[in-house]
Amino acid sequence: MRDRHASRSGRASPNGGNAWDTPDLYNNQRGYLPNDRPNQGRIDGYFSHQLGKGVITYGLSFSARSGMPRNYLSAWYFGQGHNMLLPRGSGGRTPAVTQFDGKIQYGRPLGGGMTLEAYIDLFNLFNQQATMMTDDVYTYDLAPSIVNGTTSDLKFAKNFAGGPITKNPNYGNALAYQLPFYGRLGLRLSF
Repeated sequence: MRDRHASRSGRASPNGGNAWDTPDLYNNQRGYLPNDRPNQGRIDGYFSHQLGKGVITYGLSFSARSGMPRNYLSAWYFGQGHNMLLPRGSGGRTPAVTQFDGKIQYGRPLGGGMTLEAYIDLFNLFNQQATMMTDDVYTYDLAPSIVNGTTSDLKFAKNFAGGPITKNPNYGNALAYQLPFYGRLGLRLSF
């Protein structure tokens, strides 16, 4: 089993999580997983024509995908936000992500079955800055799950000492954005 928090923590440790060590963490685990994106699409197009002894190619691509599910998490052990305070995916979704990319390439045969190509790839042409990940830790208090709860139940949430939980002031704010506009230059020899 892959660590269920890898998309948030950056960890990818097969069989290295505590998902099966702590039965309390089983609560509210049914729901949309972090990489659930029900709608995804991509359109690619290019145009090539002869230029001198070589071929120049222009390409454009568009991609779009739904946002990822958001959660309401609380701390459990050691102040880490790994406990599903409300059912998985009940926090809505991050915004949809769209992106336009471009490419210009010139290739020329060198003889002997070899071709030299020079290209430039341009990513995120319109410099879109969509939110890719948000802070889903609702509280850093040690708070048990509200089994099958809803957002209206949050006002009744208690920590293990019996007091009201303290909301994380950063909850819902962006932690990662779409990469800004950037380019890549390349030279390729095919034989």
